[in-house]
Amino acid sequence: LMLLFAVWAAFLVLQIIKNELVVCSTWYWVLTVAQFPATLVVFGFECVKLYKESKKRKRAGNTESVCEASIEWTIPSLIFCALCGILGGTVGGLLGSGGGFILGPLLLEIGVIPQVASATATFVMMFSSSLSVV
Repeated sequence: LMLLFAVWAAFLVLQIIKNELVVCSTWYWVLTVAQFPATLVVFGFECVKLYKESKKRKRAGNTESVCEASIEWTIPSLIFCALCGILGGTVGGLLGSGGGFILGPLLLEIGVIPQVASATATFVMMFSSSLSVV
């Protein structure tokens, strides 16, 4: 959660800095494009963390879920979630809705219980909407 807020704060700072720059100047585009590698680094970090935790739990002999809402993170499920996240972000940006609009059905599809899927999707919608306010 702290990483999520750190990314939000970093994007806020970038947007504030961009407001002081001449639109379409070199530095304006450098700051705009810099957001993409930053998000890819955070995404990669989280994917590796989820995969390692899932593998560690499996190696320890704990084949059962930690709780009902646990997801068995495999490489195909991480790729599926990444693609759905890109789709959700694109649709959310084009239609003005939050990315949680797509995330709810995605979580249900990969086996998360409805209560957790709903709460997570609502949080993501609130969080992504707060980013668009900036």
